[in-house]
Amino acid sequence: MASSSDRLVKLAFSSFSNLMVRQPTLTPAAHEWTNFAAIVATFPASVSPNQTQGKSDNPLLTSSESVALDDGSVVQEGFSSPPQKMETICMATGTKCLSASAMSERGDLVHDSHAEVLARRCLMRFFYQECLNSIRGSSDFLDFGGSHGIHRFTVKRGIGFHLVVSHTPCGDASIFPVQPEDRQVIEKRKKVDGPEEFSPKRQKTATSIHEDTHRTGAKCVPNATACDSYLSGKDYHIIGALRTKPGRGHPTLSMSCSDKMMKWNVLGLQGALLSDFLGPIYLVSLCIAKCPFNFARIRQSLVGRSEKFSFSTGGFRRHAPVISQSDLIFSHGKHQADLDVTTQKSTCHKSILWIRNGDSSSSVEVIINGKKQGATGKSKLSPSSRSMVCKMELFLLYEQLADRLQSMLSNHSPRLQQERTSYAFAKRKNVSYSSCREDFAAAFPEWTRKPSKLLEFSTTTTDTETTVD
Repeated sequence: MASSSDRLVKLAFSSFSNLMVRQPTLTPAAHEWTNFAAIVATFPASVSPNQTQGKSDNPLLTSSESVALDDGSVVQEGFSSPPQKMETICMATGTKCLSASAMSERGDLVHDSHAEVLARRCLMRFFYQECLNSIRGSSDFLDFGGSHGIHRFTVKRGIGFHLVVSHTPCGDASIFPVQPEDRQVIEKRKKVDGPEEFSPKRQKTATSIHEDTHRTGAKCVPNATACDSYLSGKDYHIIGALRTKPGRGHPTLSMSCSDKMMKWNVLGLQGALLSDFLGPIYLVSLCIAKCPFNFARIRQSLVGRSEKFSFSTGGFRRHAPVISQSDLIFSHGKHQADLDVTTQKSTCHKSILWIRNGDSSSSVEVIINGKKQGATGKSKLSPSSRSMVCKMELFLLYEQLADRLQSMLSNHSPRLQQERTSYAFAKRKNVSYSSCREDFAAAFPEWTRKPSKLLEFSTTTTDTETTVD
């Protein structure tokens, strides 16, 4: 019988393969590889979206029952009974990140296009959609009102969210000793990339494979108290350090996926803006496809490092998702590329985004350099060139939802007609989230801070076409 992680990964990979069949032009080129991430939702056997939309062959997963806490947060611990049904909510691919000099003050660019980050941003857009559906009484995922107040939405009982990734997250979680079974990958790289890639001058490997460590492209933050030595072998990297992602020849301000996922395990997946409507939402599990893997190091990186975080209020807590590995390999991923002894592959320059819609349809998008594919020249500044998961688009959905709620609760004109606030002000609005985020920042003072000007945009100075109605 397949493991729970295999079932989750198989469903996510199958969803991606089906998308490639429907839209073959999206398929990564044969000489390219990319990272993949998906959010999969699980439901009790007796409950599924649209009663599983008439499908009786959805895979079953043995998972935990969710616990809805008084503060509105949802926590699920471990895998147990009863069997559950699964559905892929959103998917993303990507390995790129914009440099600090390329970041936008208009909120119209996606700065970090790593798959894990894009998948989470897709989930945030999905939550906005489901909040609006919930008001109409048509959401399969969220309840509106109830004991948490009319401004609040809660995840339906028994529903959990799982993150499936094709490779270990970049940064600290990818730094661990090379194992004997990894020898074939290293030997392959020597044959395909050339021996100079592994020469002592570049200090990429040690004389003994047991003394080597897996590398990450993420760099220690500029103000780090300790940095990588870049010495040959197991001492090449230090562990536990905060890191930023590499850019195209220039530094970035985007924290590594390991660091961001550690933050999600404290502050939740919903982010600052959605915290006005939803309590903290934590991952039930993280399922990593076949690739070099070290459970102890990954758990320490994503969960253990946050032990110095001092708890705040509002349902936020240090959460530990179930971490597991599948035996399935992502066919377009880095590990498959490393195992291919005939071809040298490069990273794919585009990212693919897919989000399930509430009406059984879906939204698909390709982004390059933070914009929709095809945006060139003057069109780069057009609202139509913005990704559906950029800050501006999510902020527009935030205001749309706030307007809808105010029109329901007040006889006065909707907030749409009133003065708009900046994105930065809206992020600070939720006291509980802001307090927890400040506590987190105090625990990790080396965390990179983005210039405040990147968050001061508002929706009053741009064309607004966004809607999920």
